[in-house]
Amino acid sequence: MSSKDEILNEDKNRDYQMSPLPKEEPTQEVVYNKKASIMNRIAGGLIDLGLLFMSIFGLSRLFLATPMTAPLRTYENKINTIIDDYKLTPLVEGSVETYSYKMYETDEQYSKNAKGKIIYYEEDINLHYVVVDNTNISKEVSNATSKALNADKNYKNLKFDYDLISYGYMMIAGFIAESVFLLVVPLVNKRRATIGKLAANTALVDSKYYVPARWYQVVGRFAWQFLIESALVYLFISSMILHLLIVPAVLFIITLFDRKKGRTLHDFISRTMVIEYKSMKSLGEQ
Repeated sequence: MSSKDEILNEDKNRDYQMSPLPKEEPTQEVVYNKKASIMNRIAGGLIDLGLLFMSIFGLSRLFLATPMTAPLRTYENKINTIIDDYKLTPLVEGSVETYSYKMYETDEQYSKNAKGKIIYYEEDINLHYVVVDNTNISKEVSNATSKALNADKNYKNLKFDYDLISYGYMMIAGFIAESVFLLVVPLVNKRRATIGKLAANTALVDSKYYVPARWYQVVGRFAWQFLIESALVYLFISSMILHLLIVPAVLFIITLFDRKKGRTLHDFISRTMVIEYKSMKSLGEQ
């Protein structure tokens, strides 16, 4: 081999050794059935809460405008009559101070103060009146009035019946609203998602096989949400606003402890979990 050929071969070897190796593209690991992000959970939950609040409030207002709530108004009038009687009675020994006073229809402020109150009639003077609270009520009078009401068995019985009937109407309104948004809507869409979850692009799946939640899981989830998280809790927290603030907050905190799947109470009961819809893939497809 000539020296010229040897030089050419050396140049080729040098070029081959110095040529950079092709770079391998970094492979991105695909995450299937990724639990829903905190922001998506919050966004979806707020939408569902808003719809439930407006629906329950609207239905309860509608009930009050119908004859079906006549028993509730009857109990309310009886309770207010007892309260007004105690407010007009001097209850502190050695004092004539009362919690309220009678404002007759001849008073210029009568029309303004009569709105939403029971209008009484005093036969002796042939005038109507309403009971109006005094300004700067002393603590002694206030405590004495409360004590007298709490000791009145008739008042307590009427109050119990009133609260029970009111609770029943609220539960009817809650059942109708929750049935629509937490049961019917998830059952009629493939994602098994509420309106809030659909808007947040999430889905409800079986937490073991990652297929869309079965119908009985949706029903079980709804039953727990209504009976335990709504009806039972509302029995002790009679304020709808507080109920809609406290319960979701507690449920959300529970999801933070389940770092792998982000489940809360009704998820554990129904064996479901909320995932990002785009990452959805059953075990058989992975």
